[in-house]
Amino acid sequence: MWSVFFYTDYTPCYFSLDRSLSFFQIYFNGITDKPEITVHPKNETKLEGDNVVFTCNVDGNPVPTISWTRDGSLINNTNNNLTRISLSRDKKQLTITNVNRTESGKYRCVASNSLGHETSKAASLDVQCKYRSFCHPSGFLSLLVKASPSTLL
Repeated sequence: MWSVFFYTDYTPCYFSLDRSLSFFQIYFNGITDKPEITVHPKNETKLEGDNVVFTCNVDGNPVPTISWTRDGSLINNTNNNLTRISLSRDKKQLTITNVNRTESGKYRCVASNSLGHETSKAASLDVQCKYRSFCHPSGFLSLLVKASPSTLL
């Protein structure tokens, strides 16, 4: 194993190379940071059938893991339709394709590491009906009356 000490921006570090394992690591002499959310997800308004992407960026050392919640409930690939709700590999993006009104709510990302966790500000998703006349009974009734008054008799 080889070790080299160096400084980056006045921070002492050392670099370790282990040939037998074919990897290297950089250690920052015990400098650790609890998770901090640097980019919070933004509010979105979509029509039924649209796609939505929420983004969250985090800092921390050790590198935080990211999870997502909707209205306080954990979102994961085991309790969702895998073809419509997906997370990017690094989990910084939550994508919902073909959204429907039942998916309206408050979405948050949660960053966690061994030093703690931080929850993002809530991002509201407001999914609106694609055809307003069919969303409200009074609108639907007026559509029928305009289309054919005799169908109501």
